[in-house]
Amino acid sequence: MPTNKLKLLLTNISGRGGISQYSYCLANALAEKDIRVTYLASRSYELNGHPQGIKVETVFDPLYDKRTVLGKAWTHLKNLRRLKHKIDIHQPTICHLHETKIPWADRQLVLWCQHRNIKIVYTAHDILHPERQTKGKSVAKFYHQVDAIIAHAQENRTRILKTFGVEPEAVSVIPLGNNLDYSDRSAFSATKMHQARQKLGLDPECPVVLFFGYIREYKGLDVLLRAVTNLHARGQNLNLLIAGETVADFGQYQQIVDSASHPERFYFHRRYIPEDEASDFF
Repeated sequence: MPTNKLKLLLTNISGRGGISQYSYCLANALAEKDIRVTYLASRSYELNGHPQGIKVETVFDPLYDKRTVLGKAWTHLKNLRRLKHKIDIHQPTICHLHETKIPWADRQLVLWCQHRNIKIVYTAHDILHPERQTKGKSVAKFYHQVDAIIAHAQENRTRILKTFGVEPEAVSVIPLGNNLDYSDRSAFSATKMHQARQKLGLDPECPVVLFFGYIREYKGLDVLLRAVTNLHARGQNLNLLIAGETVADFGQYQQIVDSASHPERFYFHRRYIPEDEASDFF
């Protein structure tokens, strides 16, 4: 029997981390609104254990394990080819993208979809590449080509309009909310907190500040380290827990810790924290 439901193809190329969790929650929320959602994820997709109100297909090769720019680029181009194949199969009304890895190639995908009357929505999690901040013509053309853009804050929307000159009606603001259940403090008890702190080697009584996620220059870990160092100097009793994979020169951060008056109050877990361990940290 034919259906009049809106058909959405939502992509998650990364397969892990914050964008993966965001797109998972978005896909399930849209499915609850009676939209037919097909969710295309990486083969490294780590949320298979969560309830699924959506159809999940793991089709993309992961990028994070590729150590060279050429390796990442080649993998992304292969993933675009797989995405085209899935679009041909599912014939969606809308294709929702969450990342642009190679703007000129991603724009070709957008044009290819639009020739098939498929609308493209793009969520601008990072308006530009976090480190390079490249404002090249290919990035601008990509932003102008998509049908709609989602920004997470009004400041981001303003920046998109100013940087790329896209039509104001093309950019909407949808604030970033909680992702998964472990972000909900009401789900925790004092017993669980003590168990988690024991597992992580933390003082069960001392207040904890948590830095969670990729350690990258733009995230300001150096500012946080200096702030906590200043609080220690003022007699504040607190620990700083830093959990995440390093995508930067860690020496600059280690130098701040080494010169601090209480380096023993800094706890490092310098690795990617898989989803099934994240609740311990939160």
